[in-house]
Amino acid sequence: MARLTPEQVALAALARAEQFATTVAARPMPATDPALMPLGVELMKHVLICSKVMASLAPRRAAAFSRSSAPLVGLVVRMCKLYEGILDQVCKRREELALVFVRPLMEARTKFDYIRLHGRSAARSFMEGSFRAEKEILAYIDGLAKSRQLVPIERRIRTKILAKLKTAGVTRRTLGERRQWDLDGKSMRALLGAMNRDLEYAFGFGSASHHVHGTWSDLIAYHLERRGGGYLPALDFDTPSPAIVVIASKLMLAPMHGYISHFQLERGTGCRRVIRSLDTLVNLFNGAVEAVRSGPRASG
Repeated sequence: MARLTPEQVALAALARAEQFATTVAARPMPATDPALMPLGVELMKHVLICSKVMASLAPRRAAAFSRSSAPLVGLVVRMCKLYEGILDQVCKRREELALVFVRPLMEARTKFDYIRLHGRSAARSFMEGSFRAEKEILAYIDGLAKSRQLVPIERRIRTKILAKLKTAGVTRRTLGERRQWDLDGKSMRALLGAMNRDLEYAFGFGSASHHVHGTWSDLIAYHLERRGGGYLPALDFDTPSPAIVVIASKLMLAPMHGYISHFQLERGTGCRRVIRSLDTLVNLFNGAVEAVRSGPRASG
């Protein structure tokens, strides 16, 4: 029996995901959180595999990506890894840690969408604006070098930063002249606003900051237990809610339509059809999650 090529293996994974999505979508959804979670985990596994497959199929167009396209590929790969981090923590029943990955996943998705819409100039802004800390470190080490001989660790740091800049295609002069570090000079709120997605900041990116920065809201929700007039440490992890499957999967799937178009992946792969089938299943799963949430209140 002939061995399958890597591309044949990838396409077979897409076919399995589509079959899974269409088969499950035709069945009644589970009606409780404990019953929903195993299905949610399987759904996330297929979303992850399909996203990785699509990232791996993109290089068929050329031997290597252009500098302006590379950030799009890198951001999708980053999203895959963050999504896998969420899946890993969901499987380990650690909701607090799974939620930490949501905000950077949102950020990567937003930057991907913005760069894809605004092209080369946005890609250049993204790349050149990525080295603010390195500029400050180089300035500090250069200042030291004027007054004394650098110690080995300082020389190593300087060498590594210069090598990183060379790999990134950013010159010392470009770095020295740069004064604006945000993508196209826009905050995350402004990036979303430029794409007419203002509400995603408060309802998504802003709310998710609690889990990243450890605000009081996060502490009282996950890390402290109210006892009488005070608090006790809550050291056990919370069991993830099925809602995180919906949030993370929608974030992962949303930019894949643009990725398919940008890298012309549709021909002969059925990528867009697979993504649509997974989108449909995520929406059905979300409906089941909402039914569980509203059921007890409605009956009470």
